[in-house]
Amino acid sequence: MWKECTTFDGNLNDWIPDPDVQTGFASEGGDQRFEYPRQPSADAFRALLSKTFDGLREGVRYRASVKALQRSDIGTGVQRLRFVVNGECFEGVDLAGGQWQTVSVSFVATVPSVSVSLEYEHVPGNAVGGDFRLDNLCLVLHGEQGDAVKTDFTHFEDASEPFNGWERGSNGQTLQVLAVEGNHVLGYDEPIKQVHLGVILFKRFDWEQGGRFSFSASVGKAGFNTNAVGTLALSVNGSGLESKKIVSQTTEVMKWEFEANQIDQLDLSVREVLDSQPSGFYLDNLLLQQEEDCTDFSGPNEETMFNGWVLQPEVSYGVSIIKEPGGEGNVLNFPTHPGHKSDGLILSKNFEGLMPGDKCEFVMRVRANNRYPSARLSVALGSQSVLTETAIVSQDWVDISSDTFTVSGQAEDTVLRIFNHNGESDGNDYRFSVLLLRRVEP
Repeated sequence: MWKECTTFDGNLNDWIPDPDVQTGFASEGGDQRFEYPRQPSADAFRALLSKTFDGLREGVRYRASVKALQRSDIGTGVQRLRFVVNGECFEGVDLAGGQWQTVSVSFVATVPSVSVSLEYEHVPGNAVGGDFRLDNLCLVLHGEQGDAVKTDFTHFEDASEPFNGWERGSNGQTLQVLAVEGNHVLGYDEPIKQVHLGVILFKRFDWEQGGRFSFSASVGKAGFNTNAVGTLALSVNGSGLESKKIVSQTTEVMKWEFEANQIDQLDLSVREVLDSQPSGFYLDNLLLQQEEDCTDFSGPNEETMFNGWVLQPEVSYGVSIIKEPGGEGNVLNFPTHPGHKSDGLILSKNFEGLMPGDKCEFVMRVRANNRYPSARLSVALGSQSVLTETAIVSQDWVDISSDTFTVSGQAEDTVLRIFNHNGESDGNDYRFSVLLLRRVEP
């Protein structure tokens, strides 16, 4: 795990600004922000801030993010911020006045030295761009902050609502729930070629947090012609992913993995038929999953900062989110005080999207504030030990990872709990920078 955050407390932490753009530091609510006064339209497509990060791990995923606040009306003009990584431009975010927004991108480092730029684009209307402020400009290994790992699962077995929110597309009106070997599936009881090819099924979502996702479906041919080949394609928010061939008469699992800033809608389409006598086909077990949940204690308010983690009242005396010097950004600080409890359950979070059989890994980025006596932390998922009692002795940031564990079918096994086994008030101080739960491949 690796993390660097710039909070603009009087310095830019080696980020290089465009010398031709007016900037400055501004105080707001006791914190420093980085401010861009009113921008003329000529400032379109400027790289506002740039920085080269050395020593990244090739093949590893990172997330760059920044908070932005547009402070004045710009008429019909549009201000957009986006990240550029080693020359590759990523999707931007249009600023909306009066509210903090997060601009982020997830990427895989292909070389150890990566150039990251935050770019400004002004789409002119009847007014020049408004002024805006930035805060918490971060680069974090692996993490995608969001709600507890989400899951949406449809198996077509619910007699009252078999579609579970999925709707037939204009080209899927003849889709039916069919009984196949005692199991209910969704499919055509006619050859694919007898229907119009295109969107057959779609579902709307309101998953606002971005990250890594996967979608899978059990797919099989439904007879007619054993040599026929059709293809199935997935679109996410209108952007198409690869098509996959429907070739097996037995059930096979098709899986797509992708990045998205949010999930608005999924579409399933039959794209083409490569045979003059195509077969029908069926779908089952439609599964959309968020692959990881990362809490780095950033955000515009305490609720967002905790990201669903619950601090136990019995151990909460003096505990707070603070800014850590040295580029670590916001951290959750656990000091100890005489006469106040410090051991037992300290934090918990219900990951409702976890499913029985999911294989996961938990990582916490932590350091001690003093050497002795050290906090002794452990982690459990329901009644299952995930991380055995571990002494937090280093005053440098370290990443402590669990072994891979499997989620059981018990209801309480979606609640992750962190414990401290040291009840002393002398020493025993520690801080968290990141708490990360991620699904891993079996």
